[in-house]
Amino acid sequence: MTEERRKEFVKIAKKELEEAKISLRNIRHKANSAIKNDDLSEDEKRSKEKSVQKILDEFTKKAEEIFSSKE
Repeated sequence: MTEERRKEFVKIAKKELEEAKISLRNIRHKANSAIKNDDLSEDEKRSKEKSVQKILDEFTKKAEEIFSSKE
């Protein structure tokens, strides 16, 4: 594989990573909206929002690790 072709693949992979991050942010937004509309105490809402954020942080980290291993 030529260096030029490799750079093209890295560019494509980086674009896919950014799209994955955007999708994850949209999922977080939808989940947090559902939590806010639920009849829960403020503490429960905060706890659930933190749980959602933790899960999304894990998926974001995995996506970045996959990208960096392919870079």
